[in-house]
Amino acid sequence: MTLNDCLQVCLLAVESRHPHQSVYTNESIVGSLKVKEEGCGVEEMIAFLERFAPSLLMAKAALVLDAQECSIYLPECSAVKPAFRILLKKHTPTLRTPIDQPRPTLIAVG
Repeated sequence: MTLNDCLQVCLLAVESRHPHQSVYTNESIVGSLKVKEEGCGVEEMIAFLERFAPSLLMAKAALVLDAQECSIYLPECSAVKPAFRILLKKHTPTLRTPIDQPRPTLIAVG
């Protein structure tokens, strides 16, 4: 999937498709915007940018989301290096016995 829109719309698109994610900034592209070294969620990133760099949210952006890459580029800054990388976290389901497998039989020993 590719999307060319403003940065805020690109971030929201990632969140709508993949609610479990972490956004990392590329300091060489976006400058001294230090959010968190371990990344943050889309909502947290948008709140941070609204406070410290509101004009960046309206900047032209290109979202690339496919099997090899999940990144957001700011073409006015760099069309080669992504400004934001998104790590998609896999949702880990709870451990349950699959429906098509029989439940184990418990045998009382005593």
